[in-house]
Amino acid sequence: MLGHHALLVLADRDGLGGLQEAARPFRELFHVHRQYSFCKAPVLVAPCCGTPRSGSDGSDLGGSRGGFKHVIRPAEQRRECVMDDRLIVALDVPNAVAGLDLAGRLGDAVGFYKIGLGMLTGGGLALANELKQEHGKRIFLDMKLFDIGATVEAAVRGLAQFDLDFLTVHGDPHVVAAAKQGAAGSNLKILGVTILTSLDRADLDAGMMQAGDLHQITVERAARAFEAGADGIICSPREAADIRALPGSRLIVTPGVRPAGSALGDQKRVETPASAIAAGVDHIVVGRPVWQAADPRAAAQAILAELA
Repeated sequence: MLGHHALLVLADRDGLGGLQEAARPFRELFHVHRQYSFCKAPVLVAPCCGTPRSGSDGSDLGGSRGGFKHVIRPAEQRRECVMDDRLIVALDVPNAVAGLDLAGRLGDAVGFYKIGLGMLTGGGLALANELKQEHGKRIFLDMKLFDIGATVEAAVRGLAQFDLDFLTVHGDPHVVAAAKQGAAGSNLKILGVTILTSLDRADLDAGMMQAGDLHQITVERAARAFEAGADGIICSPREAADIRALPGSRLIVTPGVRPAGSALGDQKRVETPASAIAAGVDHIVVGRPVWQAADPRAAAQAILAELA
């Protein structure tokens, strides 16, 4: 399940005396894990799911434990699902237990998840490993790394061992170049952050950032990130069309996406899911409108229906 990577989040404890208490959240995580089955192999297109396959002897490849359905198939024997991975759901919940619970409620409707800094100390890497290795989900690790080149390279090299899909770093060329060095030899895609979607021109002024039109600054930062080797960039949907028109543009991933009528929260440069995709975006990231909904699965399916 979580494998040896789970030990990473238990390492900084007060010796053996603290280990039992440190392990408690993971016992809870194992309990949640047994309640849900997830589908393997997300592929582009509309969300749906096939049926469990039988073994060569006609037996069901599924299993049960403690009265809960539990997937115990090897990776090559798991049932395959077809999911629209243009939607990335942000697991902005307190810890890995809550994250796995939410993923279980979403089931085969969602095949791509974002795990950010807010969950890093709550077992985020263990959850990423669980969803990726055991349930075949794609994972976007949103760390927004920024440091000197050598430190960024070392950090990315360590994260690349988790076999994740996307990782964010700040879009400064020296950061992007270092991150690409760290990711060398892996399938990890490096995404450069342009300007946060929660910022406007007044915020840039308060931070003593470059003067000028925010839209143009965002597009220029995207161009420089691509030139430094970024596999993609993070921007708001409002800049997506101009960034898509850049020579050599690659992946465009946009937070700041809200279904019509949803609360904006702390987002300032916002568009609807359909308008973001129409502007040339590859993936939209949606968090609160899904996980705060009374029925998260229905909320996710409504967003996917808008993209269809």
